[in-house]
Amino acid sequence: MGSKWIKGGEAAWSAIKGVLPEVNRTKTGTAIGKLKVESHKLKMKGAKVKQTIFEIQQKKKKLAEELKHKKNEKIVKKFIGEK
Repeated sequence: MGSKWIKGGEAAWSAIKGVLPEVNRTKTGTAIGKLKVESHKLKMKGAKVKQTIFEIQQKKKKLAEELKHKKNEKIVKKFIGEK
């Protein structure tokens, strides 16, 4: 199956080989690159915090719903005479 795409001696990935990596040659370029990496890390940490807050809120809603259900169940049992 792989031989369908890549044949011996043929440059199947020439577009990828033609792209050179970006190498910072100045201190400013290096600092900007580090700043981009750190800002991305900060953004991802913020997303993790938002996800954690969302999960806590969902657990809280579910717990409140279960409590309400149990309370209603007690009222119904009392109404029909069960203990």
